[in-house]
Amino acid sequence: MKKSLRVYILIFISLDIIVGINLFKRNKSLPKEKESIENCLNNVFGWSKSKDIDVFINSISADILFISITPYNKVVNFPKGIEENKKIWLDPRFIAIDHKIEDLKVNVSKSGNNAWFYCKLHDYNKWDGKDISWENIRWTGILEKRNNEWKLVQQHFSFADE
Repeated sequence: MKKSLRVYILIFISLDIIVGINLFKRNKSLPKEKESIENCLNNVFGWSKSKDIDVFINSISADILFISITPYNKVVNFPKGIEENKKIWLDPRFIAIDHKIEDLKVNVSKSGNNAWFYCKLHDYNKWDGKDISWENIRWTGILEKRNNEWKLVQQHFSFADE
């Protein structure tokens, strides 16, 4: 009886150590993961100043899972919705001025392969000289880590009711 009790205690302690080591590794890498996620999210808007659409495409999942819900109740999917929006974004009348992400909160799953976020977004743009900026937009979304890179899979934008 004593021998089996010692074996169970040894197994329990071993498992506790393994779990503790994995949690330590995860917590140690978390700041780096969050920084990579923030870079990905900045690329989702930052590309438009240079009109380098490949930066945007490489920041999203770029497959049938990608979905974007705008504050105008418009649902944008890949590839059709992106192709339609590219006509606007790449038009010379569209001028991206700047964007700012505030109060970004990111959570990473225990597996480290998924993350979700929310923040406040300011996206400053002009169309044919007229201001079409988004200010104080709530932005939420889900990312997935693919081939060691974070990709935005789903996003939702809404205007904050003041």
